[in-house]
Amino acid sequence: MSRNQLAIFLFIMASPFLPYAADTVADRLQKLDRNGDGRLSREEAPKSIRKFKFDLADRNKDGFLESRELKRLLDKLVEKKKATPGKPSEPVVPKVGQMRVVQDIGYQERGKDGKAQNKLDIYLPRDKTGFPVLFWIHGGGLHSGDKSKIAGVAARFVADGIGVVSANYRLYPEVKYPTQIEDVADAFAWVHRNIAKRGGDPGKLFVAGGSAGGHLAALLTLDASFLKKHGLSSHAIRGAIPISGLMDVSRVGTARRVGVWGAKKATHRVASPLHHARKDASPMLLMHAEHDTADRRQQNQAMFEALKKAGHTDVTIRELKDRTHNSIRPNLVNQDDRGARHILRFIGRLCVAQANRSDGKHRPWSRHTIDSADKAAGKLGADGVRLADFNGDGLLDITTGWEQGGAIVVYQNPGPTKAKFAWPSVTVGRVASPEDAVFADLDGDGNLDVVSSCEGKDRTMYIHWAPAKRTDYLKPSAWVTEPIPATKQKQSWMFAEPAQIDGRTGIELFVSSKGANGSIGWLKLPTDRRQARKVSEWQFVKLRNAGWIMTLKALDMDGDGDSDLLFSDRKGDKRGVNWLENPGGTEAASPEKWTEHVVGGKDHEVMFLSVGDLNHDGARDIVCPTRNGEILLFEGIANGWKIHSTPNPFGVPHGKAVAIGDINKDGRNDLFHVTNTGRNSELPGATWISHRPDKPWSAKWNVTDVSGSDGVKFDLVELVDLDGDGDLDAITCEEVDNLGVFWFENPLYDSSKLHRTTSE
Repeated sequence: MSRNQLAIFLFIMASPFLPYAADTVADRLQKLDRNGDGRLSREEAPKSIRKFKFDLADRNKDGFLESRELKRLLDKLVEKKKATPGKPSEPVVPKVGQMRVVQDIGYQERGKDGKAQNKLDIYLPRDKTGFPVLFWIHGGGLHSGDKSKIAGVAARFVADGIGVVSANYRLYPEVKYPTQIEDVADAFAWVHRNIAKRGGDPGKLFVAGGSAGGHLAALLTLDASFLKKHGLSSHAIRGAIPISGLMDVSRVGTARRVGVWGAKKATHRVASPLHHARKDASPMLLMHAEHDTADRRQQNQAMFEALKKAGHTDVTIRELKDRTHNSIRPNLVNQDDRGARHILRFIGRLCVAQANRSDGKHRPWSRHTIDSADKAAGKLGADGVRLADFNGDGLLDITTGWEQGGAIVVYQNPGPTKAKFAWPSVTVGRVASPEDAVFADLDGDGNLDVVSSCEGKDRTMYIHWAPAKRTDYLKPSAWVTEPIPATKQKQSWMFAEPAQIDGRTGIELFVSSKGANGSIGWLKLPTDRRQARKVSEWQFVKLRNAGWIMTLKALDMDGDGDSDLLFSDRKGDKRGVNWLENPGGTEAASPEKWTEHVVGGKDHEVMFLSVGDLNHDGARDIVCPTRNGEILLFEGIANGWKIHSTPNPFGVPHGKAVAIGDINKDGRNDLFHVTNTGRNSELPGATWISHRPDKPWSAKWNVTDVSGSDGVKFDLVELVDLDGDGDLDAITCEEVDNLGVFWFENPLYDSSKLHRTTSE
């Protein structure tokens, strides 16, 4: 490495050089390299790199930074700098007069000099009360950093109505473990005791921090002993947000590990959040950078997996694109920053749950993840949940297509006692851009196969043949995937619906698509089901042109004993909710014999509909969300349908799907509504809608936020009692924030005790 390269390296590494040009640094370097040997000893190096950065760069541990070591580290730094975004383009700041700042508040016992050992700053929304508070722990490797570094970020969250507290804590080498975490616990306890006096809600305290602050935030949340000393439960922390935090102390370099935590392995274990994972910990949002160190990413993933293994049901992990370890915090001030949005949604969701719990009538809905997104496994963009008992155990299982990842997955219901944890699953096939997957026994062997519908460039439907032995269901290699020739590269296929269509023995498929040549039709299989696996003989019978079909439901709409087709079409000149009357028998193969009946909604962009008896009059009703800001209610009457509407809950513009059921066990059917809130929205994505004792069409609906603002684009939703406690839970999935496949636990009954937890 040349002297000029070394100068550039030091320009990047050492803050004392930042105000100077490169040639000035080179001049100063000559003074640093006092013996002129072209390498730096620890004593010659700037103070900013003498501690841990020097040890990291000194790979041969000879006590000097030689040219090859400096070049290696320089290359890494240059690459990181390329990945680091520039300054935020649209920083969020409170309006003038909307923020109060109080600095340098002593939070510990005063020392012999009469001064507080440590201090904190608070940033408060002016003229507000009952607001949530974010307790921020600064980073700096436990040897540097200061509470003032969070000022810009604090202003950003204050603008969103959230108070922020930033506290200093004593640093290495002045102190060693556990002083840092004890100081942080002291500061948090002070906030818990005093924040109400300043308008904050002590029941809505969140802990966050980056790097070393992320480590301390996780440790404070998971090791209850530190708050216990202050008479506080760890649940005084409403939620934790560790950002790129160190989760396993044993993986730190020797010099730093021994310097901060000592040489004892037992201490390293106790000081590691990873070894405190527990089922009953507060909700946690883990975040790290796309360009973080590989080890730091691995540690955060390990923390996530450890919590899930322990039975924790509310933990999420996020990777922030185009960020480095050091660029996450500065960019939180940006209007469109993904990290800030994740934090706001996390706080918003949990504050809604807290509010619901405090009113004495409603308790929060817990979200339990059936399967998380996994890019390597092809699980990105979960799109749909279809239910059936595929293994014959009497429990409803799930199949889901992961649209962006291409995996078609079946999830085996583990039963009520294990439903809150990850479900056993099998990837039955991999296809491109699957919009939907559905169970159907097409060869009549008693085993449920899976049919996937692909849009995008593939424009093909696939059959995933189930293994003959049910003991092989969870073996990926036992499933066989075939394209259906009659559909190959023909249309942008959206959905399939199994049904007995022409009265012959066996199941066929209603199918649908979207786009310029979109249509509705059905796939006619060989009469002899022994020949059903000859997919080349399957025939497509087109029934109708279509714009963009969202729902296919095989129902006997006219009471004649055969399967008619109810559907919603969101685009085109024939959009709306309609149904096709099946002529029955051999005539089903003649499209002209099918009669179309209009239900309504032609002036709306209709989405996924649901069918049920809303007013308990014995007639079939239809509910259909729209992208027009309202939910359509089609009341079944003697001669057709009477149309009503109600606004989307919370003003959400784009409804997605709805399920009908008696959620609160009051004898009246309710609605569970999911939406596409939009990328920049903080609106709730899942909502429970109940009505007062009068007719639902005229009732003033009561709405309850179920999800908070976590999640952007939800999909199909189904109401099923998954935990065996007698109330209806909600199964759905989300594809933009990649929340995966999950279910919301209805809090009406306590599944752990099997008794009522609410009063009527």
